Amino acid sequence: MYLINLKNSTVLEKTEDESVINIWYQKCQEDSTLLVTAKWPIPKMKIENGILISKKESEWTVPNDISLEDLRFKRKRELFAKYSEKCEEGVVFEGEIFQTNEKSATRIGLALQDWVRGIQTPYWIRKDDTHHQIDSYPQLDSLAISISLRWKTLLHIYTTLRDEIDIFQADSLLTLNVISRWEEIEKEITN
Repeated sequence: MYLINLKNSTVLEKTEDESVINIWYQKCQEDSTLLVTAKWPIPKMKIENGILISKKESEWTVPNDISLEDLRFKRKRELFAKYSEKCEEGVVFEGEIFQTNEKSATRIGLALQDWVRGIQTPYWIRKDDTHHQIDSYPQLDSLAISISLRWKTLLHIYTTLRDEIDIFQADSLLTLNVISRWEEIEKEITN
């Protein structure tokens, strides 16, 4: 355990002796500038004006504030959230918005196969859960192409960025802005 002076961010003492630690806790009750902690420095925390506060993510360091593995996992969670958000935005077809997730791409592929077998699909569900009338196979095929192309684009961006996260080292991961990088990749492949 550590006894910390919050005024000047210094370690006053270090011990594992329970009797000493109990005395430290008593000192802390009398003096608000003292802190007893099991770890020093405390991950994701800093002392500012004699107060222990959370660090901004931009101030984190590896491995003091976060492990490289946890940072990778955090960036991948951010990436998956962005991917899900972009899939939910959908794609515009005939002035309407349709979902562009993997399930939508799979289902419309099955609907195309059914149509060829003589089982027509009279409508497709829009993003807002209303029906969009389907009058012909070419119309359904055009919708399928729109959904599939958008989904494949999103999947390409997702996997490209995921692979970058897997190979980046600490400094690159700490400065990586998943949203900005997503937009850069999207701009590169759509131009």
